[in-house]
Amino acid sequence: MPRRARKNRDLEANLYQNGEYYQYKHPITGNRISLGKDRKQANAAARIANIRLQKEPDRVAKILGTNDGLSALIDRFESEYLPEKEYAKSSLREIKIKLNLYKNEFAGTSIHAIDVKTLADWLYQFTRASYIKHRLLWIDLFKYAMSQGLVTFNVAEATLYKRPAKRKRDRLTEGVYIPVDKTQTIAQLDDALEKSAAAEPATRKLRAAMKAGTLPKGDPEAATEDGVKAGVITEQEAAAILSAVAARKIVIQVDEFLPEYLTKEHGKWGSNKLDGVAGQSM
Repeated sequence: MPRRARKNRDLEANLYQNGEYYQYKHPITGNRISLGKDRKQANAAARIANIRLQKEPDRVAKILGTNDGLSALIDRFESEYLPEKEYAKSSLREIKIKLNLYKNEFAGTSIHAIDVKTLADWLYQFTRASYIKHRLLWIDLFKYAMSQGLVTFNVAEATLYKRPAKRKRDRLTEGVYIPVDKTQTIAQLDDALEKSAAAEPATRKLRAAMKAGTLPKGDPEAATEDGVKAGVITEQEAAAILSAVAARKIVIQVDEFLPEYLTKEHGKWGSNKLDGVAGQSM
C-alpha cells in the first residue's frame, strides 16, 4: 500500500483532504464524496462507511454457522431483553425507534467491528441529551451481548460519560418584588417554588424505589412514611416533601361554596344565613 501524504496520515482510510474540504473515495467505484470542512465529523463518517463496506466478518460468520451481526443482536435484544424491563409504551416506542436507527446506520456490520472509536465518533453527532440516551441504550445492548457470550467487553461503557444538563426553572416571579409577608400571593408562590425544588431529590428517590419494586407504585409524595420505614429517604427529606406539598396547596387553594348556597332560593347577599360561610378558602 503506497504511503499517504502527510496531511492525510491521521485520517481514516479512503478519506482525503482537498484544500479546506474532506473527501471520501469509494474503494470500489473510486467516486469521491465531499464530507465538508469539519475534520472530526468527516473522520466519523468515513470510519462508519469503511465498516459498512467491510463484509468479511459477516462472511466468516456464515462459514462458521454463527451470526454476530448487529442487526441479529438487536432482534434478540428486542425479543428477549426488552420484555423483561416492563417499560412504559411511550418509552418502548422510543427505544425501538433508536434500535431501528442503529440497524440502518450499521447495516451489515458485525458487532466485533464496532469499537470504542467507532461508537464515540457516531455519538459525537448528537446533542448532550440525545447523546446520553443513545449511549445508555448502547450500554444495555452490549451488556446483553456479553450475557450471551458474544463479546467480552462493553464498548459503550468506555465512551465518554456526559452529565445531564442542569434543569433551569423559569421563575414566574423573576423581576417582581417579592414581599416578605407569607400571606401575600407572590410570596406564597415563591415559597412553593423553593420548597418544591428542594424536595425534588427526595421525590426522585421515592419514584425510583417504586420503579424498582421496593415501594408500592403510586404517588411518591403520598409515600413519605413508607419511604422512611424502608430507608429510602430520611425523616428530614420526608418533612421537606410534605412541606412542599403544603406550600403548593396554599398557592392553588380556591374559594369553596356549600351546596345549599347554590340553590335558586338564595337571593341577594345578606338575605341568606349562609352568607357568612360562603367564600371561605379550602
